[in-house]
Amino acid sequence: MDVCSDVVKKIDDLSSQLLKPLAAGELKNGWTEKNQNVVLNFFKGIRECILKGECVGNIHVSRRLDAWGIGEGPLLEFSEGIGQAVENSGKSERP
Repeated sequence: MDVCSDVVKKIDDLSSQLLKPLAAGELKNGWTEKNQNVVLNFFKGIRECILKGECVGNIHVSRRLDAWGIGEGPLLEFSEGIGQAVENSGKSERP
């Protein structure tokens, strides 16, 4: 699987998780229905850019999640991992 396909798969996995009701632990970590939808739509946009072959670059996931009030937990960690993968995928495609 190439780097971009791997990133798209990770985004799809996160999207599946974000379509489910939030667990009590995630609510304690700062997740709300509102920021759940914001994060879902944000990553859907990133996914579309990747599929179009557009350069995405650094998407600053940690900063965004912090600004949205999300402080810790598995969804945050998974989201940050995708951010890192997106950044790395852009580096691997540069000449």
